[in-house]
Amino acid sequence: MLSAEDLTEHLRRLRVRAGNPSVRELERLTEQQGPRRRLSSSTIHDKLNGKSPLKLPQLLALVQACADYARAHGISLSSEDLDQALWRGRLEPTQAPATVEVATPAPPFIPVPSFLVEKPDLSPPEWLWNLPPEIIEPLRNAGMDDVVELIEGRSGKPLTEWLPQVFSALSTAGMAYTPFVQWASEKPVRELVPLIEAVGDNKDDPVLTSLLYWVSKNQSAEKLPSLVVALRRAAEEYFDGHDLAQRLISFISGKDVGVYIRGLRKDCVPVVNAFRSATLLNDSNRIVREIGRYRTAVVIRLVGEFGGPGTPDGDAVLAAVGKGSDYHIAEVLRELRTSRFSSEVKRHHLVRIVFGVAPERRLLTADELGRRGLQEESQVFRDMKDVPPF
Repeated sequence: MLSAEDLTEHLRRLRVRAGNPSVRELERLTEQQGPRRRLSSSTIHDKLNGKSPLKLPQLLALVQACADYARAHGISLSSEDLDQALWRGRLEPTQAPATVEVATPAPPFIPVPSFLVEKPDLSPPEWLWNLPPEIIEPLRNAGMDDVVELIEGRSGKPLTEWLPQVFSALSTAGMAYTPFVQWASEKPVRELVPLIEAVGDNKDDPVLTSLLYWVSKNQSAEKLPSLVVALRRAAEEYFDGHDLAQRLISFISGKDVGVYIRGLRKDCVPVVNAFRSATLLNDSNRIVREIGRYRTAVVIRLVGEFGGPGTPDGDAVLAAVGKGSDYHIAEVLRELRTSRFSSEVKRHHLVRIVFGVAPERRLLTADELGRRGLQEESQVFRDMKDVPPF
């Protein structure tokens, strides 16, 4: 016998082990079982998120749909996963047939698809899960004993079963939620994706924005590609994982910094290399371009770290500078002036930046540079106003 909450969690885990089929895919697979088994996408979403209790026909339809999906994609499930009598026994006594003996629940963890697996260590150190007392104490001081009780009862539960409620309570009370966001941002990918999904219904929610930022900052370079891929693969009717993956990349590159401008990550080259090692070439190239266009203070340094002038990444960063604002261009050129590069290298940098500016805009940029005291650079823009890029 399982509680409704535990039964829903078992079903969610089965879905992940089966290859994480989308809600739309599950709807299609239940429809194939016949009109009495068909479940709408909204009903499936509610059942998987515990918004309404599972009934026996719904449970068995979803179990069969997960089994069919796994079989079609060459994924092996255990006999416990496929045993419908076992699933019947997991229902509350009022829903399970009286003649069915309640079976022992399956082990709580079975290896999941590789895109959600933490490598090389599937068991994160215990300290990752321990909330520091200093972030709980303000709740006691504010008399939020119910929230403290919720947190203290979290042992063994996924983040999605309690942390969104904490976020909501703190936001409603006008209290700081950032310490909890920072703590959660360091968790494994398999925990983070469902958490982002749980708070991702409202794209303008400041908690979601804060969570994406701290994830972009605190996850290692090696883990970021798997996180982006997992968000995209989790995308379905009620969760725009593609959009959130794009927002995460913008935080990584420095495009969408907002109030976090002083806290951007500095290991840009390892991040780009990690995305390329996962053959996420569009994403890696986008990060390179957005670094050049938006990371004013570090462009010149990063050109060298990306291989220096004349290399594809180095020149791509410089060309992207020209796509930014005139203020951005002027500040990068001012940094170039004071650098220790030779005059030949400085000239190469400047020319590449000029080529990044559309020809019809170069005279306007030249005027702006002149007003900012960059006369020599302004003249180069004038001399090259009609020169096409390489």
